[in-house]
Formats: sequence, structure tokens, C-alpha cells
Amino acid sequence: MILYFSGTGNSKYAAQRIADGLGDTLCSMNERIKAGDTSPVETGSRLVIVTPTYKKIYNVIVSKKFLTPEDHVLIIDDFLANGCALMGLLELASEAGATVEGIGIAVEKGFQGGGDRFRASGIPYKALAVIEKADENGFVFREE
Repeated sequence: MILYFSGTGNSKYAAQRIADGLGDTLCSMNERIKAGDTSPVETGSRLVIVTPTYKKIYNVIVSKKFLTPEDHVLIIDDFLANGCALMGLLELASEAGATVEGIGIAVEKGFQGGGDRFRASGIPYKALAVIEKADENGFVFREE
């Protein structure tokens, strides 16, 4: 099951692509919240959570029956700035005893330093694009 929260629709789009690729079902947490549905979500054996970040703290709780020491996790994120959201996901996996096999980032804001921390962590890390500088003149991408 692919759970998602979406403010502008970007997370819904990403979640739909993941669900299509995995042949899995979508669950909109926005719709559940608006409907007042606070019942547990039964997911089966796979759980993917897609969320936006808006300089807010979101508490994500995953039952130990869904994330265990036997699990191998690949973390995928759309944008990485300072890395707070990614640190939370790594902490969640660590508390469950799961093994994080790698981190994939679509766009890293290199000028904010988050990617440097994860490159030094020893966990395989790959950003598809790294923005070195962003200002009124545009973007400068880091050369590999």
C-alpha cells in the first residue's frame, strides 16, 4: 500500500507513479482525515509513505509489524535541503532494526548541506541533480 499526504498534488503524483510501478494500491491520508477516519490502515506486507515537507514537523509512526529487523529499505525523496526529513526516516528504520540499503534523491539543494551529511554516512547515496547555487539569475548545477 502506498500512503500519501499531498498539499499541492506533487506527492499524489509521485505516489501514483510508485503505485503503478509496484502494482500496489493508493491511500490518500488527506481524504481519510477530511472524512474523520482515524481507523488503523491495514497494508499487508509493503508500506510506502509519500509526504511533502513545508517547514513543519510530522510525526510518522509505523507499526513494528510493518517495519522489522528483516526489512531492507530504500529511501527515495524528491527534494533534499538540510536533510531533516531524511534523518527522521533513517531514525525510524534504525529504531525498527531495519537495514537502509540506500538513499535516492531526485534534486538536492547542495548549497544547504544536507547531502554532504549523507554522503559521509556510509549509506549508498545518489542525487540525480545537485543545485549548487540558486538566485534571481537561475540555477547552477554541480558537475559530477
